[in-house]
This record gives sequence, structure tokens and C-alpha cells, in this order.
Amino acid sequence: MFAAATYTASDPDVYAASIRAVKVDVVAVSAGDFQASVTRIDLGRLWMQRGQENLSRLFRSTSAEDRFIVSYLRPTSAPATRLGIDFEPGKDIAVCSPGQTVSWRSFGSCQWEAISLTIEDFARFSHTLIGRDLTPPQFQRVLTLAPARMSRLHRLREATFHFSETAPEVIIHPEVIRRLEQGLIQALMACFADRPESESRPSWRRAQLLAKFEAVLEENPGRALYLPEICEAIGVPGRTLRLCCAESLGMSPKRYLDLRRMHLARQALLIAAPEADNVTEIATRFGFFELGRFAVAYRVLFGEPPSTTLHRNSDFRPISSHPAKVA
Repeated sequence: MFAAATYTASDPDVYAASIRAVKVDVVAVSAGDFQASVTRIDLGRLWMQRGQENLSRLFRSTSAEDRFIVSYLRPTSAPATRLGIDFEPGKDIAVCSPGQTVSWRSFGSCQWEAISLTIEDFARFSHTLIGRDLTPPQFQRVLTLAPARMSRLHRLREATFHFSETAPEVIIHPEVIRRLEQGLIQALMACFADRPESESRPSWRRAQLLAKFEAVLEENPGRALYLPEICEAIGVPGRTLRLCCAESLGMSPKRYLDLRRMHLARQALLIAAPEADNVTEIATRFGFFELGRFAVAYRVLFGEPPSTTLHRNSDFRPISSHPAKVA
């Protein structure tokens, strides 16, 4: 079955909910009016996604337990880091283990893409196409591919998105779907046929520490957290956590926690009832007791005062959708 849809969102949480095969937390780092979109394409066995955000952000994602995901940045994207490692747009690909969490930090407008197969399909196609069984890695990897490998994958995915956006009546034809899917699978497997030109792997200790930090956040999704209780829960000194976050997230844990509290406050304002809730109550709930400073910081980060957020709903709607079944 072929299906494709594009969504837009002006709220990071709503945008995160539209991304398939991963559980995502998005925290905008730079100030401004957040705008994002994501396009999803299903070609049967193979799933594709393309997303973009206009602001620098932290992107914390946990992949599905049953899918093998390869992701990359488009050449037009701003630079980024993944688990603290520089990630070069248009050249590097990220290989993600099923069920594992990884943090991305972008430094400007970000355009990303991802391709995924089930674990079973990946094992079967790797045996068929490159003559050996490959199982997903048990750690996060960044691979730098030869230009020819990346170029072929780029041409096929661009053709798929182009047909989906401009000629959906063509791409729903069974033979077109089969040809695109088979070509993309072959190009994806070719990325693993040879030894990559280079491969980088983050410090295992740093990755473990960051995973503990993220686990504490995951256990408290709607609750404001502070540095002392985080350090106590993880069992590390504040200095160690600061070094880890500086390398992996590009900021101190306090700055990240402050941004997280601000986003939690925004989420609460978006779902609040103006006749029953007020800005003061919501701000203090998330630890902002200097309301003047809160209002200024909120407006700088989100482009509007908190009272405006309180009186409107989040914007999340499909701008195009053309699903279709094929025989």
C-alpha cells in the first residue's frame, strides 16, 4: 500500500507527534516563531520521512523496537551534532539501534530525512543483496559514506518525494511503487556493502551517562526538574553532568532544564481553559516565580506573550494528503 501526507505545525510537541517510528521530544533552543513540517511516505515495506524546522533545536528521539532506521541531513541543512559528534549534512548517515535514544542538536534551520525497514526485512535484504546477514548495531553510529553511495541514495529519494508531491496519480501505480521501493532498498543496502570510509562512535561512558539523564526526564514528562535532584537521581557530581551535556547537547544541564520548563509551561498554556486558568498559576507551577522575567523570556523564545498563548489553540493540520491502496 502506498500512502503519503504532509503536515505542518507551529508547536514543537505537536510536530514531534507527527514523526513516525520514533518517539520524539523537540525543544527549540533559539528564539522566534517555531515553524515545522514533516512529510511521510509509505512504499509498503519501506518507510520514508522528511522534516524541517526553522529554529535551532534539541531533538531527542527513541526509535521503535521493531524497525531499523537510517537518518541523514540534507545538504541545505545547518550543521548539527549527534551525541556530541559533528554531523555533516549531505555526507554522513546515522545508524540507530532499535529502541535506543539519541540526542541531536541543530545550529540553525534543519532539514532531515529518514528511511526505515523492519528488522526482519533488513536482515533478509542484507543477506540477499550483499551476501551476509547484518543485524542492527547495539550502539549509535555515524557513518561517512563514499560520495557515489550517497549520490545514488539521494537521487532515488528525491525522485520519490518529487513524484509524491507533484504527480501522486503516477506514484500510486503498482509498478512505479515496486520500482522505487526496490531501488531504494538496493541503494540503502549498498551503504553497508563496503567498509565505510570512516566511522565514529561516542564515548560509551558518556553515552551511558546521557542515557541516564534522559531516562530521568522520560520518567517525569510533565514535571519540572532541577539540577540537584537530577544529579542525585543519576548519582554523578554536577561537574560531570555539565561536561557531558556540554559535549552532547551543546549547553549546560541547567540551560536545558530551563528550556524544558519553558516548553512545559507553553504546553500547559496551550491546553488550558482561559476562563479557569491564568498565566501566573501556570508559570509558578513550573518554577517561574519572577513573572516579569518569565514573560520577557517567554516572548523572546516563542515570539508572543504567554497571555496570547493561553487564549489560542495549537496549530496542527494536514496541508496535503493523498493515501491510496494498490493491488
